[in-house]
Amino acid sequence: MFFIRSFTLCTAVLAAVSDVAFTEEPAVEPQESYFTLQAASPWKYTIEGTVQPARTSQVSFEGKGRLRYIAPTGQAVRGQVLRADGSAAVPGDLLARQDTDIPESDVRIAEMLLKRAESVLKERQENFLRDKALTEKKAVSARQFLETSMLYETARIDRDKAKLDLLRARQVLESCSIYAPFDAIVEETYCSDGSSVDVGTPVLKIRMENPAKIVVPLDDRTIAGFDRSTRILIYPAGGNAPVPARLEGPVLEGNVFECYADNPLVSAPARSRDGHLLTAIDRLGSVRVLPGRAEGAALWVSNEMLHREGEQYFVWRVRDGRNAPARLPVPAFLRLEKVTVKPLDLELVYGNLQLRGIASGSGLTGDDLLAADVPADATDGGLAVCRRRHRLFQPGQKVKVEFSGAVEPGVFTVPAGLLQLDSATGARSLLVAEKDGQRILPVTLLAREGENARIYAPELKAGQKILHP
Repeated sequence: MFFIRSFTLCTAVLAAVSDVAFTEEPAVEPQESYFTLQAASPWKYTIEGTVQPARTSQVSFEGKGRLRYIAPTGQAVRGQVLRADGSAAVPGDLLARQDTDIPESDVRIAEMLLKRAESVLKERQENFLRDKALTEKKAVSARQFLETSMLYETARIDRDKAKLDLLRARQVLESCSIYAPFDAIVEETYCSDGSSVDVGTPVLKIRMENPAKIVVPLDDRTIAGFDRSTRILIYPAGGNAPVPARLEGPVLEGNVFECYADNPLVSAPARSRDGHLLTAIDRLGSVRVLPGRAEGAALWVSNEMLHREGEQYFVWRVRDGRNAPARLPVPAFLRLEKVTVKPLDLELVYGNLQLRGIASGSGLTGDDLLAADVPADATDGGLAVCRRRHRLFQPGQKVKVEFSGAVEPGVFTVPAGLLQLDSATGARSLLVAEKDGQRILPVTLLAREGENARIYAPELKAGQKILHP
């Protein structure tokens, strides 16, 4: 440690008759001639944000038609999975469907017209090839060959048009069913089953729930300290455990910025007597026997109750749960068992449910109670608890958003007067104290902040002493 101590002793001798006085000046306090580098504390502050859906979409049909099915308000739907070329590898859940009787008839008509066009083309092609060979032998006139060529070309065009008509008819049929483009929940419905809808008329609205979008208003303080390295934590309403948030897109936009946080389904955990975490199921439903529909299927279940594993379908049945809906409340603890079923190609709209026909012989009865939305880790014969789940963040909620800056290694703020400038090269350096003396350390000037300078050098560490030049 280097110290510069200056002592000044001033003695004034005053000679006077029979009076001699000595006066000693007080010592000047020692002054340190170095500056100690201090580790920067990461800045941190909080601001209030508002939860909004990450995405919303109003669903409408491309053509006129009568609604056969529309998903009920509040129903959660799974979105489609796309291939790299944009085609659907896994279709999403059904949102709405129009009556398909007329489009299906149009497809059958288009298929028949294509067959007829192909048959005509085959005949015209044979005539064309025959007359071409005869023309080369000068057995037919050029005019006859020209007419044959024109008929062949017309037949080929008619065949191509018939292909396009069939493609268009199939597209119209496909457009009668609308599937969820992303994981969402049905927020509003504007029509009901049996309604007639026009082109572009909204029938329902869906909103994406995971992730959640948090909108934060900007102020001067936010703008001054915000960059890509800023850490963002979202505190749920009434919770102490923060959720990390991320940016997608521009950092700043208008007078607000948007960040996104994972928004999982949560429920109060339940444990067995030995402390093991129990499987939580969200909804229960029953197997239905519908009078007057026995000729189609003996049993019907909601589509959300059906699960698929490879080529097999199964449902989760509550053991000893027969007639459970008539007992209130539902038992707190349930035992689940997996039952293999064979779904039929039959669907039925029943109230706000879409039911699927089940082949007889599966072991189900009309009194069975089934579990929906069962987690993937459920086991056959395992114990479960029925708990309503909800999203961690809800639209419209006010949440606390915490920002904090990252500490950058090698970056420090020092008095600008400590910097030495090489007039020949323009390079800047500091005089660093060491055990054996001192050394000149090249640094990079990042910015000037009033009388201070923000500098960088990888060798700089907190606690080092910088000497005055």
